[in-house]
Amino acid sequence: MTSSIWTEKYRPHTFEEVKGQKDIVEKLKAFVKTKEMPHLLFAGPAGVGKTTVSLVIAKELFGENWRANTLELNASDERGIDVVRTKVKDFARTKALGNIPFKLIYLDESDALTKEAQQALRRTMENYTRTVRFILSCVTPDTKIMLSGERETIIDNFIDQYEKNPKEIFVENISDNRKKTKKDLVLAAVKLPASSIGKKVLEISTMTGRKIKVTNDHKLLTTKGWKEAGDITKEDELLIYPNLEGTPVEDNSKNIINLDHFVNFIASTEEKDGLKTINNAKKFKNLQSKEKEKIIKKIKELQKITKSNKGLTPREFEAYEFIKNNPKITRKDLQKKLKITRIGTNYLLPSLVKKGFIKRHIHKKEHSFTITNKKPIVLRNDKDIKKLLEKEFSMNISYTAVRKSIDKNINRGRIDRVIGELTRKKLLNLTYNNIEKIGALARICGFMLGDGHLVHNSIRLHFSGNKKALKEVQKDLEILGYSKYSKIKSIELTNTIMKRTFTGTSTSFTLDSKAFSLLLQHLGITKGDKVVTPYNTPKFIKNGTKFVKREFIRALFACDADKPNWKKMNFQSLMLRQNKSVDQKQNMLNHYNELSEILKEFEIDSYITTRDKKEVRKRDNKAVLTFGLNITPNNKNLFKFFTKIGYCYEKYKNNLARASGEYLRHKLFLIEQQKLKKTAIFEAKNSGLGYRKTAKKLNVSIDFVSNQLKGKEAHLPWKSFMSFDKWQEEFKHNELLLKNKIIDIKPIDEELVMDITCQKDHNFVSNGLISHNCNYSSKILDPIQSRCAVFRFRPLPDEEIRKVINKIVTNEQITITEEAIDALIKITGGDCRKLENVMQSCATLNKNIDADLIYSMSSMAKPKEVKDVLELAANQNFPMAKKKLLDLTLNHGLSGTDIIKQMSSEIWNLDIDDKTKVKLIDKCGEIEFRLVEGSDEYVQLEALLAYTMLICSE
Repeated sequence: MTSSIWTEKYRPHTFEEVKGQKDIVEKLKAFVKTKEMPHLLFAGPAGVGKTTVSLVIAKELFGENWRANTLELNASDERGIDVVRTKVKDFARTKALGNIPFKLIYLDESDALTKEAQQALRRTMENYTRTVRFILSCVTPDTKIMLSGERETIIDNFIDQYEKNPKEIFVENISDNRKKTKKDLVLAAVKLPASSIGKKVLEISTMTGRKIKVTNDHKLLTTKGWKEAGDITKEDELLIYPNLEGTPVEDNSKNIINLDHFVNFIASTEEKDGLKTINNAKKFKNLQSKEKEKIIKKIKELQKITKSNKGLTPREFEAYEFIKNNPKITRKDLQKKLKITRIGTNYLLPSLVKKGFIKRHIHKKEHSFTITNKKPIVLRNDKDIKKLLEKEFSMNISYTAVRKSIDKNINRGRIDRVIGELTRKKLLNLTYNNIEKIGALARICGFMLGDGHLVHNSIRLHFSGNKKALKEVQKDLEILGYSKYSKIKSIELTNTIMKRTFTGTSTSFTLDSKAFSLLLQHLGITKGDKVVTPYNTPKFIKNGTKFVKREFIRALFACDADKPNWKKMNFQSLMLRQNKSVDQKQNMLNHYNELSEILKEFEIDSYITTRDKKEVRKRDNKAVLTFGLNITPNNKNLFKFFTKIGYCYEKYKNNLARASGEYLRHKLFLIEQQKLKKTAIFEAKNSGLGYRKTAKKLNVSIDFVSNQLKGKEAHLPWKSFMSFDKWQEEFKHNELLLKNKIIDIKPIDEELVMDITCQKDHNFVSNGLISHNCNYSSKILDPIQSRCAVFRFRPLPDEEIRKVINKIVTNEQITITEEAIDALIKITGGDCRKLENVMQSCATLNKNIDADLIYSMSSMAKPKEVKDVLELAANQNFPMAKKKLLDLTLNHGLSGTDIIKQMSSEIWNLDIDDKTKVKLIDKCGEIEFRLVEGSDEYVQLEALLAYTMLICSE
């Protein structure tokens, strides 16, 4: 076994050897091939190939002269302006050796350069663009983000999980014109102690109780544009995007459709529609799909016979029958009986022998024949197949059906056609993790139980509503792969109900797709008249993630529920109102109870009402009841509905709900402030302060002081609190954004700062506030970034890490257990450099590597050991948890930061609710920061166990 450093020994030397960065490599290869390369900015975590790729570029461009034409510097070691003025500038001045007109400077961890050094670097890049190309690199860890679909994620570990996933991560942020939200790619994220970058941290609080903790140079969006937090005053107003809250990121890879069940469902619809079985059908086209398959299977068997030339012609069959009925008949006798020439006989008999239907016997030069056990069949072509099948099954089968049966691309029956279409639309393997499609499907299902309608023929889907809402519905249909819908049309309608005549306009469009209609029916959407047909909330909604449930409810409420209603400062109840025939009363109550249970998951209270208006439908004389699912009308409950659910499709309702939620947030915040003043009033009384001085000190009325001392409930200062109408006039910035006044700005000490970088619009939403990117990669000055082609390197996926492991195992002649491989993948997290170092350390001690050796050499405990400690604390066994924690630190020699990182990861595997997990993760971040700042390790870890025990007992 060689003693060389494995990180260098196994470093890729060509583009083809680079693992896990296929897209980046292809683009860089094109630069090298044309020898026209811009400045490059490489970003991404450690050990994913940034330095390696830079060296490959140099070797590919310069060949043997690559060392002379390349300068490699680490900016974290040499970060001042002198390194740019001397080493960089001196290297850039000289011409390159060879045919390439420029040299390379690789500046690793360039985000560590001071701003002065970056300014000097920018000027160097401008002055020496003909003679040098720069490759810059920055390292980006993880942070808190809100992903697309308005799902919240409070992370330490989530970014790592997403980075390992080859799929890209998206957030929902604000467009440049600030009039809409859009999906944007996350390029990088960071979490670090503010002290490490020498920044002050400020906590900014707004009039609605929103808070954000940022470094003083972090930019926030105000009514006057982007401003650094340190320059913001109470005179400024922050812009707010009131995003939906309370929907977490959930990892659920369950497929919502069981294919076998769906196929059986389609088959049942064929029977209901009159398609027949083989025994009672007169035509092939009238068969059920499964029955067609039986005949197609038979056709394929027969076609194999014709293709292999093993079927008989009529003349051959005639000869066979003569031989069968006249054993040992001679050739001459057969020729006479068949009345053919000797040449004809010489053709027929060898053919029958070759096909295996007869045997030839020669005795004293006399030829005779006998049959074999092989069953003969007259079959030369597809026309013969047609005749055989029609005779066997007593039905009409077209020649075209026989001829096309071998074509796999032809859909022969309903099952075939439906499965084919939905497969092309990528809807059959749909999981809850496919946020874009599952969200669209959940909303369409909600709409179909509201303003939608599946026509009885199971082909047409009908969508009604206002034109703007219907255009939003069409966007969801396009997400699901359906764009061939009809134009939106409006018609005038007149209707008479209880001697009253109503006129109005009906606006709608249609989509024709039997496959999509049957899919919705299978999922639980009824076809036909919903007033008289029973249905329930689809199972995939009830059993789905909170995101799926929210999107379904939002769509249904957009169709049939009231918009937010208010009178001055108070909001009224919201009702989801739908009609149902009297005989379907219990079904509707069951459905509404299901919806009520979903609302409870969002902590929203509701109640059901039934009203009999004595209405009878003319079309069928059915008595109809009106059912209402009412959102309980109190401030907190309506606030939860507006901020957690709201409406979709109906933009007016949606925007109004979000504004209503922010107004109620303001109202509830002030009520809490009043409650705090109530406490302060009693403290003032106990200190001997009078009513008037207390009122002046707390900025309240004397009556308020008097009422609180009398034990009355704290309430808003009604006279000074504005109505919702006036509040909208003052604080509505545009259809998307609202304004918030700042009530407090104060410096704070023990906090981590977090940030993310987006690809297009450089902002993200945190606590409703719109933040600009200011993390590592954005610490590279814009003038430098704008001169670079930016490439974002991701950690190597598990399968690529496994390939590297296998290569090392083979080359170094070591053995490794599968458990050890899994441990390596988990520990290294896509960092190839760390992987090679750990493996070399282990192999130095023992050529037979197991998981125990991996954990011991990587300063990590086994995940189960860490999980056991947490579980003991969660189960209220603090003494044993403390003992096991001590064992971990002593037995493994782990540092506090090592353990806290593992604990942060294992929290997600505990059997506790998500809300508690989030609180524990947040606590881990706080303790990690304290450890970095020098706090006692064991005391801090014990504090985490105590906190775990307390929070899990609530």
